[in-house]
Amino acid sequence: MQYLNGKFQIGYSIRKNDEEFVYNNGFLYSYSDDPEGINEWHNYKGKKVSSLVDPYEIFFYEPADVVPGKVKITASPFWTVTKRGDIHFMMNNVEGSDKAKNVHSYKKASDSEFTHTTEFPGGELRSVGNDLYLISLENDRPVIRKAEGGTNDWTVM
Repeated sequence: MQYLNGKFQIGYSIRKNDEEFVYNNGFLYSYSDDPEGINEWHNYKGKKVSSLVDPYEIFFYEPADVVPGKVKITASPFWTVTKRGDIHFMMNNVEGSDKAKNVHSYKKASDSEFTHTTEFPGGELRSVGNDLYLISLENDRPVIRKAEGGTNDWTVM
């Protein structure tokens, strides 16, 4: 849960352990214009949701779709919303029967749907203003990448 841009916002994955999934699955996002987060919850399209009890009302993507076989996701997603309203979700090391992949789902504030990609290096996601920062380790050294919100165009700083 985060209070960003005058809105109470939540982003998460749900726990699921069955024949298809181990641990976490799904990207879920909702926001409330109520600064206390009591009423008026909406999905990413702005449609009012009846309750946060049913996570599928705010589900928007399954990162496990990028790998075949039984999927193992052991981490929670990193997510943020820029000042402009661009929404970004990232999941590192989505494991299936092939090589693990990183998943980045993002939506410009002006777009109606998310774009999904596995073409990025992974790491911890943060935002400041309308800029994104991706922090990771490469060869035992910290690396910081920067991108404009609503994009997947990373540059090493």
